[in-house]
Amino acid sequence: MARWQERCFNAPLPFVRRRLVHQAMRPAGDSCMPGEGDWAAAWKFQPPNVTSEVRSVGFNVGRTGNIAVVLHLQPVQLDDKTVRRVSMGSLQRWRCWDVIAGDQMAIGLAEQGIPRLERVIWRVGERSYPQPPDPASFTPLTCFDFTPPCHQQLLSRLSWLSQKAVLNIAGVQRSTWLRLMDQGAISHLFSSRG
Repeated sequence: MARWQERCFNAPLPFVRRRLVHQAMRPAGDSCMPGEGDWAAAWKFQPPNVTSEVRSVGFNVGRTGNIAVVLHLQPVQLDDKTVRRVSMGSLQRWRCWDVIAGDQMAIGLAEQGIPRLERVIWRVGERSYPQPPDPASFTPLTCFDFTPPCHQQLLSRLSWLSQKAVLNIAGVQRSTWLRLMDQGAISHLFSSRG
């Protein structure tokens, strides 16, 4: 068993592995007893971490008015993914972590291979914070008109509406709505110019 474990942990495989399970011959069901599962063994790999520098901090306003913070990173390779950004979540979490452009971060992968912030490795000495949007300006009942401050929230609303579970508008994606907004074809959530 130890030789098999050593080979699987260290030999190159043609796929990314996060867990390793070895199962010997399973005993018959009538002879299985609780606590006697020595015929199977599982090992979980320590997920890799890489270091990257924060290039900028961005703020996205969602369809309900929630503001999410996104860190734009120096691109790094993590397992089979190129990571360029990682979500910090809420403004409160961003303020708690105190992350700005120039900081060095350890990035890892959560379940399903989603990039996540593991820890701050190094902070720049001169701290210059970006100005986030005012949370009081965005609620579930704001931004039905296309104005510069409402661009992101209206785009998020339109993208949500075109999803299969909502209005099921086939072939219309976020990029479609963005193109229509940039061309001036949309002035309000319920109307279009034309």
